[in-house]
Formats: sequence, C-alpha cells, structure tokens
Amino acid sequence: MLDKSFMSDKQKQEFVNLMKHLFCFNKYFHCLLTNFNIESVEEITFEVYNQLSVLTKNDIVAIGDNYFSTTKEKVYSELTSGSTGIPFFCYKTFSERNKLALEIHKYRMKWDKYVDPKYFFVLFGDNKEYDLTFADYSDENLRNVFKVIKSCQARWLCGSPSVLFNYSKKIEQGVISAIDSVKFIELQGEYVEESTRSFIESQMNCKTIVHYGNRECWTIAYECPFGKLHLKKNVMAEVDNSEHGFNQLIVTTLINRYMPFIKYATGDIVDIIEPDCECGARESVIIIHGGRIFASKIVGYELLGDIVFKKIIHNVLEGFTAKSDIIRRYRISQIGLNKFVYFLDAGKNFHNDILSQIKKDTKTLLSSEAEVDFIFQYEDNPTGKYKTFSIDI
Repeated sequence: MLDKSFMSDKQKQEFVNLMKHLFCFNKYFHCLLTNFNIESVEEITFEVYNQLSVLTKNDIVAIGDNYFSTTKEKVYSELTSGSTGIPFFCYKTFSERNKLALEIHKYRMKWDKYVDPKYFFVLFGDNKEYDLTFADYSDENLRNVFKVIKSCQARWLCGSPSVLFNYSKKIEQGVISAIDSVKFIELQGEYVEESTRSFIESQMNCKTIVHYGNRECWTIAYECPFGKLHLKKNVMAEVDNSEHGFNQLIVTTLINRYMPFIKYATGDIVDIIEPDCECGARESVIIIHGGRIFASKIVGYELLGDIVFKKIIHNVLEGFTAKSDIIRRYRISQIGLNKFVYFLDAGKNFHNDILSQIKKDTKTLLSSEAEVDFIFQYEDNPTGKYKTFSIDI
C-alpha cells in the first residue's frame, strides 16, 4: 500500500484540491464522494484517498461520459492500446498538456541545460512534415531519416528502444553514421535493460535516458543523472500485489482533471523504494521489472511470461563467464498451449550450448511437455496464435 511517509504535505493538499474540483465538476466523483457522506467541498480531506477503489481501463470505459469533468477548455485526444491491444482514448485539456510538458522539460533540464524543443527530434510513428516513417528499417529510408536529423541539428532524440536499437545495428553495419550533434537519447514506450542501452550508446555515441510513462499520465518517472527512476512530483503511487503476487503499479496524477486518473491500475510490474539517491531528489524510486499484469499471463499457466522468460534468459547468461554480446534482444511467441518460439538477436559471442540450456530451463519452469523452437531473426512485433512476450534484455 501507499507509504505516506514519502508524500509531501504539498502533494496531500494538491490531492484534496483535485477532489474538491471533481466534487464540483465531475458527475462520477461527485456521486462517489456523496456516497462517502460528503456533502460539501469543505468536508473533503486526504483521508478520502483510502476510501477509493482501484480503477482499470475497463472500469473507466464502463462509467462512460460521467467520468469526464465539465470544462470550457479545448480538449485533445490521444489513442493508446498499450500491450493489451485494447484501444483506449485519453483526453487532456490544453492547460493540462502544457503543465505536463513543462514538467517533462524540467526533468530534461537536469541532464542538459541546453535542451530546446527546436532541437528535440521525436522518432515515434510518422513525421508528416518530412515525410518520414521511423519504423521502416530499410537502408534507403534510414539514410533519409538520418539526413533529416542531421539537417535539423538535433541535440536530443526521443524514441522506443526497439527503434533506436535497429538504428544502432545499421550504424554497426556501416549503412548510416552517428550524428555528432546528438548528445542525448530519451528512451520511451518499452522496457529496456542495460545491455540494450549500452549497445545504443556505443553506436550512437551519446547518453541514453529512461523516461517512464504512458498515454494516460504522460510522465510517471524520469531517470536522474545517477541512474535511478524518480517518481514525478505530481504523481502519487502505490503497489497492489493481489494479482499473481506481483507488485502492480497504481498511480494517481494530480494534474489531470478533465479525465482523472486516481488509483489507476497501470498493469506494470514494479517495486517502489526509498529515495536514497546521490542526486538528492526526495521523490521515491521506482524499479520496473518488465511485463504487464493484464497482458503477459502465459495461456494455460498461472505465470507471467515476461517475468518467467526474463528469468530463463538471465539464468542462462549467468552461467557463462563472458556475458557481453551473447544475446542482444529476444522475444518469445506462444504459438500453442505448450509451444514456444524464441526470436533471438544473437551477438558475436553466442554459441549453441545456450539453446539446450534455454530448452531445459523452459521445461523446468513451465512443463516437461513444453516444445521450444528458435528463430535467429529478431522481429520487433512477431505474432503468435496465443501471445507474444516482449522483453529487451
């Protein structure tokens, strides 16, 4: 549950102010607070938090229009499906977006006092201004992408680990070259571990920074210069381990009022620890383990695939003295109740003894009847009949 010792008095007051606003302008929360025998804004205290239930995407969709507060501001929509594949529209007002963007800029400033939106190049989706598609890894397309980045004199790049990893492989192959003006890469949208980051940094010749968030809340946590992910000041968080015994992150955003996210179940598997960090930040530190409660359960098993398969690969690598550049990335597709395919991006030090160990460990942790195959062509989004477990190592 939420450890209130890590909450500032300012956060508590902001939460109370948020609930007062919702009492006046939001039908769903007004009704909820009335059910708590609250009849006026003056009666709202921080203790209301403990009376609220956890909400999921499905809960919010079921509530419908009553979940949105009344406003005269312009409202913007964003679509997300995340790892669940369920389309979900998120809405924010103009002022909310500005506040959230300013918060992100403050965290970037801790890394680079010269960070400037003019030289911040985003690599998500398509760029209509320059007619670019960032997930097309053909040689010709990437040459065009890097030509534009260079012409813009980009100092920061922002994209998913998968996109940046594929760009880095093309640099390693000599198809494109690192751009001197780029000093920082902000990694978003996927779980990433140090081996992937190290490869990107070595090829792109710059520093990577992890930005953890989602479409619903935007930034939830941002990495400090000492390598720890600190929860944003305008986010309250707790963990819920009622699903499979894993800690699911529950967040409350203090800025979003039009479409509130209060005790919202993200599905992400995390730990939250004390803010003991050399950077001096007082916000708690979040440790992300990869995988999602909602999306990563192995069909036919009471197990989370992202956690199990990560353990298998890591245990295998621990058995070898030279751990570097053995397996760069991997994904697993469940193509039947007991059939699994490992998509491997083998490094220079990979050898076949690893395959027999992976098969052995898979049968041990899952079932002696498990069938395991390998494909030595990593795919960013392979599809399985049942489920795909997406992990970067």
